[in-house]
Amino acid sequence: ILLIDETGSVLKVDIPDRPTLPADIQAVIIETLSKWKYKPAQKDEIQVRVKWTVRLKIHFKYDM
Repeated sequence: ILLIDETGSVLKVDIPDRPTLPADIQAVIIETLSKWKYKPAQKDEIQVRVKWTVRLKIHFKYDM
């Protein structure tokens, strides 16, 4: 879940509990999502903060 401000910048990234997802992977996801920029949400033509749910599908590839 992202908290996006009035300018479209990400203020906060919250990952629901995923016990199978290692902490270092969660850190990379948070860092990456924090850099994303969105078109600001509007209500009555005024830019507002919004919570946005983002679903990611992650695939790991290991070369040996």
